[in-house]
Amino acid sequence: MSNARNLGNITTGGHQGARVADVTTEVANLVDSAPGTLNTLNELAAALGDDANFSTTVTNSIATKLPLAGGTMTGNLTLGDSTKAVFGNDSDLEIYFDGNSKIADVGDGKLELHSNGTGVFIQKGATEYMAKFETDGAVTLYHDNSPKLATISSGIDVTGRVGIGSDSPAYALDAVGSTGNTAYLRVTRATASQGEVGVWLNDWAMYQKTNSANLHWYRAVTGDLLTLTTTGRVGIGSTDPGSTFDVRNGTANTQVASFSGADSGGGLKIKTASTTRNDDTVIFNASDAFGEIAFASDNTEVMRISDSYKVGIGTNDPQQMLHIRGTSPQIMLEDSDATGTPYSKVSGADGNLYLQADEGNEAASSFISMRVDGSEKLKLTDTTIRVGGGGSVDSANTQFNMEFPATGGINFGSGYTFSNIFGDALGNLFIKANAYPANTGSESRIEFKAANSGGGAGDVMTYAGNGILTIGSNYGTNGGWEGASSNPKLQVEQDDAYRGISLRVTGSSNVHPTLSLDRSGPSGGQTTNSAKLGQIIFNGSSGSYIGRVAASITAEQFGDYTGGYVPGQLKFNTSNTTATHNGQSPSGSHQKRLTINPAGDFLIGSQFNYHVLSGTANPNSAFQYDFYRDTYGHPMKITCAISHWNGAYMSYTEGFYWGFNTAMSSNVLHSYNGGNGSWTISFPTNNIVRVRMNGDASYAYGSGWYIKLEGNLRRTHTHA
Repeated sequence: MSNARNLGNITTGGHQGARVADVTTEVANLVDSAPGTLNTLNELAAALGDDANFSTTVTNSIATKLPLAGGTMTGNLTLGDSTKAVFGNDSDLEIYFDGNSKIADVGDGKLELHSNGTGVFIQKGATEYMAKFETDGAVTLYHDNSPKLATISSGIDVTGRVGIGSDSPAYALDAVGSTGNTAYLRVTRATASQGEVGVWLNDWAMYQKTNSANLHWYRAVTGDLLTLTTTGRVGIGSTDPGSTFDVRNGTANTQVASFSGADSGGGLKIKTASTTRNDDTVIFNASDAFGEIAFASDNTEVMRISDSYKVGIGTNDPQQMLHIRGTSPQIMLEDSDATGTPYSKVSGADGNLYLQADEGNEAASSFISMRVDGSEKLKLTDTTIRVGGGGSVDSANTQFNMEFPATGGINFGSGYTFSNIFGDALGNLFIKANAYPANTGSESRIEFKAANSGGGAGDVMTYAGNGILTIGSNYGTNGGWEGASSNPKLQVEQDDAYRGISLRVTGSSNVHPTLSLDRSGPSGGQTTNSAKLGQIIFNGSSGSYIGRVAASITAEQFGDYTGGYVPGQLKFNTSNTTATHNGQSPSGSHQKRLTINPAGDFLIGSQFNYHVLSGTANPNSAFQYDFYRDTYGHPMKITCAISHWNGAYMSYTEGFYWGFNTAMSSNVLHSYNGGNGSWTISFPTNNIVRVRMNGDASYAYGSGWYIKLEGNLRRTHTHA
């Protein structure tokens, strides 16, 4: 040490050798006011680590440190929590850990990350990316190591959904405004001349054209479909709408517009505002009645078209295809090209209907015309009513045909002295003369007259109040009819041999004249056995009496009504000297002479006297008929025969039979069996005679046969 003191040279008081005071002074100079912990050599040695080579040790240690001018470090730089690595003269950049790793730019400049390599990557560990910033390439953001947003040369590429104001977007782009705020997506251009702006949805686009503020909806295959102008007009099929809502369709016969509401909704409502009155509206699907259209004026409904295709004016519940309701409702018809302003009206009041032609009487000769199939059928002028059926009612072809409802009619007169023509619901026609005779005390009649060639009245047909229909003349009360209390219900007078009642039919040969006499039982019920069904009586005259019966034909029921059929028989009757007519049926010598029963049997007198049966059969099968005879043994003649077209096959029997009950005698006049069966005649009971074809098994050809009985038979036969 250059400053080391040599205690050996210390002198005190000019004396050679050390004195205490001198030593103390020297020691004090040596320590030079060192602190108490370093004022002894031992303390100094301890402070130097008792290192005799302390200088070398310190030099070597300093040699391992980074110089202030910079250098290369070969080990880690470890800083404790919240211990910062501070950079810059003003400590602008800090890097530290305080529970989170932080890089903080706390100065006035900017924080820059530079890369001259492939890029800057932010990762979790060595393999999971959080973000990539690639040199001269994309910037890619990852979610859980999956790329979601990347920059590309023309913009950005998003994988998945984008939420604006939402951390769980439900759509590809989901913008949600915060509470109390709205959310907008804005697409704009810097100037109006910078081209079109819009949004594409597949092949659809919503856009604004260059230099235009109108908004258009466009489809690639069809062009502009909808336009919304800056003045609030909407054009569908039009890029220049001429009204607030302008719908156009360039395809013929194609529906232009369709509006549909919910199942129970009110549909479409169109309103026109007014400054002086309430809104006028048109409502489609009015109320909840589906398919209805309502029109309102001054906030009051005035017309409706119902879902059942009925139009109501003044009513919201039309009952017919056109239903007009109001106080004395009217329909006015005005001809715009007529001289003046003549008009007609159809009106109603209190259930009455009024037709008014030229109500203001401006046109001459006005009328009401009704036409059917292009032809005028009814014409009402100011003076006449004309009905036509064969052309115009004013032409020479006019036919006066009038038809009324089933219960309608025409009245003549008034009060209690009127007549009428009317019908009922069953289609019946009634003509009444003096409908209330009890109130007039006189008997009325109905007369039918036609002009003859001389201009006068022809034959008269009169229906009198006593129920008599007279053609040609009226015999007057009673008329001299034998025992009758009134005239016949139909009287016909003729003045030559060829006039009377004639039935004539022209046309088809299958149609023939028919005279029908019908009768029903009591109270309209069924007729019974022996009931008279009809009668034709031929009368003569004996001076002052008319109605002396000469002959008659009577139809009677033969047996009871069965199976929907009424069996009947005809009786032919004649009179000799005393037959009269009592107003109901002939009496006296008027007796039946011939009867034809339902089976075609002829009864002459009181019993059947002649009966014939015939038919075809195969004689290899036997058949028989039983005839009911008189038990008193009246004689009868029986003839029966059968034959084939071949004359060699013929069998017949003919004979007389008589006797009592089953003990009958016979005399067979002729009998022959030609090989196709034999005949047997027997009397199995007291009142039956049986005619039997026994048949021939070897002969199976169809043959014709007949059976004829002459004698006193009681009634028809039975087949066995």
